[in-house]
Amino acid sequence: MVHARIDDGSLAAAAGPLPDADLVLETDRAPRPLLAGELAPADAIAGGAIRIHGGPALLITFAAVFQIEHASPGATLEG
Repeated sequence: MVHARIDDGSLAAAAGPLPDADLVLETDRAPRPLLAGELAPADAIAGGAIRIHGGPALLITFAAVFQIEHASPGATLEG
């Protein structure tokens, strides 16, 4: 378990839970499809890919803040 805290534009991450977190995500899978924009936050929740504690609007914000680049099928890390 890890947590990330964004406060006044600064990001801090550490191991363990964060007491009184605004949003808690639980997932059995990597969140890459959500973060790459391949899976909409509402669909991630409805399909059970992600369980949240907190407002669904915060998941939209989370996905936007931690967005990653979409990788094409078969792409590798090499050139």
